[in-house]
Amino acid sequence: MVKMSVENLIKINLLYNDATVLQIHKYNDFVVISFFDALGEVDSTVLTQREYELLRMNFYAKTLDEIIDLALDGDQDMKVTITPSIQNFPVFIEFNHCEFFCDLQEYRYILKQINKNHNDVTCT
Repeated sequence: MVKMSVENLIKINLLYNDATVLQIHKYNDFVVISFFDALGEVDSTVLTQREYELLRMNFYAKTLDEIIDLALDGDQDMKVTITPSIQNFPVFIEFNHCEFFCDLQEYRYILKQINKNHNDVTCT
């Protein structure tokens, strides 16, 4: 299975949050989710167990934004430790009063958003 982009996982997290009905089927290492909206329209996707657990915790729709906001906050110190031997969460991000774990793809997304926000501020 091809690893899904963080951008797609954010969209799926929003679908998950907005769905009126969910059908969830677990198969070995994968989870198939069908989202039903208020009109009865269906959208389905296949996720890994890790992606599904993060989706349930609202990681893609909320936590990533929180990390980015903290990184852009001038009053916060950000310390990052990468431990490649930790398989699912090799990146440890620490701020003054909180900490987060993510994988390298999610960390690259965070850095991209931080750089984009810095560029938007300096260009205006």
